[in-house]
Amino acid sequence: MATTPYIQHLIALPSEHQVYANARLTTRNGKLICESGLRMAVHQLEALDQAQLAIPPFAVTSIDNTLTAEELYQDFLHYLQSNTRLKQLSQTHLNHNVLKTCCTLACRYPVIKQHLTVMRSQLSDTYQQSLFCAWLSTIVMQHINKQGAEIGSMFIAGLCHDIGMLHIDPAILRSTRELTVEQWLEIKTHPQRGHRLLAQIPKLPSSIAQTALDHHELPDGTGYPNGKLANSIHEYAHFIRLLDSLFAIARKHPDCNLGDVTPMLEVSLNIKNDAVGRALIELLTPLKSPQTLVPIELMPYFTEVVKSELTHTLTCTKILHKCLLSFGFKHQHKGLHALQNAMFHIVSAIDRSSVINSAYVRFLEQTAQQQLSHYYTEIERAFIMNKEVRFQLNKLRQNLWQVVTKEHGDLSLELTDCLMALEDVPEPTTARELNDLWVMSL
Repeated sequence: MATTPYIQHLIALPSEHQVYANARLTTRNGKLICESGLRMAVHQLEALDQAQLAIPPFAVTSIDNTLTAEELYQDFLHYLQSNTRLKQLSQTHLNHNVLKTCCTLACRYPVIKQHLTVMRSQLSDTYQQSLFCAWLSTIVMQHINKQGAEIGSMFIAGLCHDIGMLHIDPAILRSTRELTVEQWLEIKTHPQRGHRLLAQIPKLPSSIAQTALDHHELPDGTGYPNGKLANSIHEYAHFIRLLDSLFAIARKHPDCNLGDVTPMLEVSLNIKNDAVGRALIELLTPLKSPQTLVPIELMPYFTEVVKSELTHTLTCTKILHKCLLSFGFKHQHKGLHALQNAMFHIVSAIDRSSVINSAYVRFLEQTAQQQLSHYYTEIERAFIMNKEVRFQLNKLRQNLWQVVTKEHGDLSLELTDCLMALEDVPEPTTARELNDLWVMSL
């Protein structure tokens, strides 16, 4: 029998984290695994896994030197010191007494302490992402004058939203190859695994488990694991998903200021109007770079790229919109409804952007001809907003293909025609002079 992921993590813990039995552990037929209070060897942990106990391994084991509230707080400080832009935001807005209190609150729960200890040791990237989400959610909740209990719940939700990753096969998480369909499907179970774990912790606010379950759901119903629509997704989860996206950008582009990517967040918030998300943008906007992201001498090339990308977006949107409207809305096809919802959210985001439209493309032509340098920052904003819209369009395209592969008959044929029409749209051009700019690879 294969060893379950969490046991694999326990086995791989370094020597300072010895694992002990909390009770006398036996197999179902009464064979002794380990006496209460004794350190567990590898073969005993494996036997514990195979014993198929009625309660999970973390409920019958303890770990030496689990993370303390002070160590958790110091981890936050170390993480913030490593990034000058995060440090700047903390110096201006973070109340360290509140952060210390939140760390103490999280460490009151032994199951959370144990899992964070294991995550810190075995999944360091996930741990850093959890720190980022907990830290920034605390700042935003303070900014909008939320009370202590709400700040604490959001903090723990940010810290624990990916705790289910500890129950995913470590080999999959370490893989540098493209994931198979089966591997990707397993990773997509981490919200349910996290929810199941957190929901069983006595006196833990239910909002925390619900955030873990919902943080990959999307307003249009195309998220996972349950394909929920906007109003049924927990409000914390909307925000944590936004922070996850921000963390991914910050990790991929360490030279960027968080304020420079707020246009991407604006597009997401045009899809889901979220007061907490608006507060995040308000906090990050002052961190924008004081100068343009693209050197002045490269702006003529950049303006041409923006024109090309906006034209591509508008053309693809028109094709998708026409196709998905043609089916009407009285059908009972859940997958098609999800595609239509996604399309409406994208169109709404485009309409609210004020820059992704044919009139702005014409304005870019005028700007290039007259070298209107005072508009260069706005052009960068249009480019970054459009990057997020293109991401949403590509995701819609992938979901459309998934529907096609499962369907037969007229629906499949019409959607296939739509996909073929999208293939005929020329890809945006990119000047090689811009290849070294981080903003181009957003």
